[in-house]
Amino acid sequence: MSEPTNKAALDALTETSNELYREMQIARADAIQAYANLEQALCALFAYVGGMTNRMAATIFFRISAFGSRRKILEELFREKFRGASLTEFIVSLMGSLGAVEQERNEVVHWTIVTQIFGQTIKVRLHPPVFWSRPFDPQRGDHKDAERLRIFTDKCHFWELACLKFIDAVNALSPLDAVARAAWLDIFQRPIFYPLPEDHLLWRTLRELHSPPLP
Repeated sequence: MSEPTNKAALDALTETSNELYREMQIARADAIQAYANLEQALCALFAYVGGMTNRMAATIFFRISAFGSRRKILEELFREKFRGASLTEFIVSLMGSLGAVEQERNEVVHWTIVTQIFGQTIKVRLHPPVFWSRPFDPQRGDHKDAERLRIFTDKCHFWELACLKFIDAVNALSPLDAVARAAWLDIFQRPIFYPLPEDHLLWRTLRELHSPPLP
């Protein structure tokens, strides 16, 4: 492993390392905020299917610390609200996807930012706890770089929008006009999975809401 031999090279390496570290910090903060926004949307869905005000729903929802229990309660309320309707296919796909999102949220929150320098190559990534106890293997997937965090962020944005648009589609007080409501209701007759085709209404709406556009 070659090492920088002069101060200028070392300073350049340090500056690059610091920039990559800051990039990782920002990507991690964005990911955590995106998940928090998703939780707010899930709470709004909880309020709607439970027939509660948002304040009442939040009092209950955010005190349920077990993700699995929270998903189960939400799914059962949903099924009761829309008993016999094909809309239940949406909630099944949502709940099925949330398990993986919640697991990754735990990793984003609890893993450690680690800077590794291999000669002139710098890697700044999230690693699981006690990463130093195992030999480094670049082929092992137990780390997250800034790009993987951005993908997680996009996924949270996606499910947040799905929840909010579902509420708009089924709520009699929706701000959507009749044509728009019908279009969204048609979408929620079927299961939804991330990612969707680029021409899908949900995907197009998501891209329009975020700047710079999602990839």
